[in-house]
Amino acid sequence: MKNIKVIFFVLLIGSVQLFAQYDIYKAYGRYEAEASAEDLGRMWTFDNIPLDKFENEYGFRPTEEWLEDVRMSALQFGRGCSGAFVSADGLIMTNHHCGRGQLPSLQTEGEDWLKDGHYAETLEDEVKVPNLFVDQLILIEDVTDEIYEAMEKVSTDDEKVAAKEAKFAEIV
Repeated sequence: MKNIKVIFFVLLIGSVQLFAQYDIYKAYGRYEAEASAEDLGRMWTFDNIPLDKFENEYGFRPTEEWLEDVRMSALQFGRGCSGAFVSADGLIMTNHHCGRGQLPSLQTEGEDWLKDGHYAETLEDEVKVPNLFVDQLILIEDVTDEIYEAMEKVSTDDEKVAAKEAKFAEIV
């Protein structure tokens, strides 16, 4: 009889959690949102934006100037997180989990930025993170033909791989 009570209790707790999550999402209009599979997981490089698709589906056609502005603000933050410049002075925005590991080394004794946050009233009050590197995409250049030309000069598969890698290293 004890086993039945334990199983019932586990099922009861599991169903409460299931409905608790359901209620959270229902409050945000879960059934009213319009989306399609086309909206999930779509990413394009800045040199291959589907302009017609954006215009047809969203009524927005990005201009070259707009795309350039977005590209120049986009960053790879630290070890692979995404980020963006949000000011002309180099202020960067990224996801919470990308920066929180740096907080203990930046805050002073008695501060808890993870709990209390940090506000810089002036540019001089901004805190720089030592040894943090961000990568900014400055230029996109199609080097496909150069790679293929280098590979066509040799015959075996191993030579082609080596030629491709050598040419890639030269370009980089």
